[in-house]
Amino acid sequence: MPMLKRDRQSDSRMRRHLFVRAFASVAALAPASHAQRSATLFGLGDLPGGDFNSIASRMSSDGRAVTGYSLSGGGFPGTFEAFRWTQDEGMIPLGKLDGANESYGNAVSAGGDYVVGRSGGEAFRWTDGVGLEALGRLDGWSFANGVSSDGRVVVGFGRPAGSNEAFRWTPDTGMVGLGFLPGASTSRAAGVSDDGAIIAGSSGGRVFLWREETGMIDLGTPAGWNDASAGSLSSTGAAIVGSGDNGHLAIEAFLWTADEGMRALGFLSETTKLSGAGGVTADGRYVVGFSHNGVKEEAFIWSEEWGMRSMREVLLDYGVDAQAMGWRLSIATGVTIVDDTLVIVGTGLSGTLQQEAWMAHIPIPAPASLAPLALAAAAMRRRR
Repeated sequence: MPMLKRDRQSDSRMRRHLFVRAFASVAALAPASHAQRSATLFGLGDLPGGDFNSIASRMSSDGRAVTGYSLSGGGFPGTFEAFRWTQDEGMIPLGKLDGANESYGNAVSAGGDYVVGRSGGEAFRWTDGVGLEALGRLDGWSFANGVSSDGRVVVGFGRPAGSNEAFRWTPDTGMVGLGFLPGASTSRAAGVSDDGAIIAGSSGGRVFLWREETGMIDLGTPAGWNDASAGSLSSTGAAIVGSGDNGHLAIEAFLWTADEGMRALGFLSETTKLSGAGGVTADGRYVVGFSHNGVKEEAFIWSEEWGMRSMREVLLDYGVDAQAMGWRLSIATGVTIVDDTLVIVGTGLSGTLQQEAWMAHIPIPAPASLAPLALAAAAMRRRR
């Protein structure tokens, strides 16, 4: 077992080295042409102890920190523990609240200094240099889903009086329930903007946007849908993504922006209609998530120009063959723009068929190069 730990530490150092090289090469490349630039894809590793297994939940808006959870601790298969991954430190364990057996990292602040999640049925905030802090409960339990860039606003949901209710926590107010949309008896907060002013979530099968001066604003659902659930809010508060029952016996991803309102994002396959969105860029231009491709669930990336495309196919366009590397990219949960590059995180199966968090860097193409890519993707889907 000690040898295994040394191997993992060595592997972690190698991954950090690859990350730094990848970011350096991305920064050095001129954005003049698609042909001159390539993508990168690599695993984030896992925590020592237990079985090899890591899951990425969210990424910081600067693209340099990731949180999630990984099997750790003594014995096999181990227990899940929250982690923070950065290019400098690799994956580090965040611990567990007193008396808790597990912990889960659900969101990380813009600069990576704060992580929030749950441990032992209670929401926590982890601060770099301080550790885990219990945030209290709404009666039975609490679950944190988002944190502002300064760590002073945490959002999520709890379970008072037998019904889920969205909450907002600050050091001054503690945990305060946000109530429900008219006619609803449940609510959940899915995320908070970097400045802490805007909260997004769901209540009674409809999506809401919350501001202190307005309370909950009912955004409804895409036209014709039976319900919708928010999964993530952009760092600026300008876009919301999630999924819902589209009224045609299918679960479908959606995007909301203030300019366009609600829109359905479609599927990778018309044979098995299933998709869900988990991450969106600050400006709402790019969305990531998962969709069934007719055989299995696969990570997707969506944009107005591309439509919904398989992450595997997009990486292949930029010189990275994930399949040849042994990767099956099952789901993407976070996306941000760093300079002229998309940074995306998710979870999949690595070459040894172990579940592992991953990160990809994809150059943002010039508008003129998008049309042939979209046409080629459509042609490939028709041939399948």
